[in-house]
Amino acid sequence: MKKMIVGLVMFSVGFLGLMILIASLVCSPQSPWIVDGAEGIYSGIIYMEMQIPVGACVVLSIGGLALALIDTFKQK
Repeated sequence: MKKMIVGLVMFSVGFLGLMILIASLVCSPQSPWIVDGAEGIYSGIIYMEMQIPVGACVVLSIGGLALALIDTFKQK
């Protein structure tokens, strides 16, 4: 039960962090939407050098979700 709670907290923190990063990217006045032929949020992530924080949030979310699901479906 404790692993599931830890997993859900990890997932929530990672997901909220990712949403905050994307919101800051979209609301930034210096955010170009086309960089070297790439368009959209991907080009903004590259331009503002946010690959590592976005990757960390995605890994944290996936890890937390996996931990929660493993504990949920664990057979006793």
